[in-house]
Amino acid sequence: MKSKNKIVLFDLDKTLISCDSLKQLLLFLLRRDFFKFYFKIPFLIKISLLHFFSGCDHRTKTKSKFFSKILEGYSKEQINKFSKEFANLIFLNFKNRKIYKTLINSKKIGDKVYIVTASADFYCKFIAKLFKAKLISTKVNLNKKEFGNIIGKNCFGKEKKKRVLKEIKNFKKKYSILYTDSKTDIPLLKICKKGYII
Repeated sequence: MKSKNKIVLFDLDKTLISCDSLKQLLLFLLRRDFFKFYFKIPFLIKISLLHFFSGCDHRTKTKSKFFSKILEGYSKEQINKFSKEFANLIFLNFKNRKIYKTLINSKKIGDKVYIVTASADFYCKFIAKLFKAKLISTKVNLNKKEFGNIIGKNCFGKEKKKRVLKEIKNFKKKYSILYTDSKTDIPLLKICKKGYII
């Protein structure tokens, strides 16, 4: 890789976009499919509390239960449909224009741009497409067996660092930059030459 070409990593929630995408997804589905989604809310609140107080650093088990409940009653085709609708809503209404401009400028000079997020791939892949960025995210199984469960681990904390080193070939610290809003990304910050906490 030439010295002038960098790898630029962007966290998604409250960095590249101004909101928490998972919270917005819940509101979106509640408005879109009220009678299907309303009865899931008590379980989602319960599992959210368990997730918050989880002692596990990557919190995969609780998040798997959360996604399984969100996606319950939807086919794979329906998930893709509402995920595209949701991605368009996020891109049009919640992108952080200052950070988005940084992303655009990075692409113009030939840098490789990645969104690295703990949010789920079933909707983030459509958001990443709109931002014209590659995606590293939490992978969710949409096949009948293990439907809604996370594949591997939640892409959070130390796991983000592991995934970046695994999935970005020829990753070199001296050519890397990270933009994030969260101290949970400190492990990822440590392997990048420059880091900006938004």
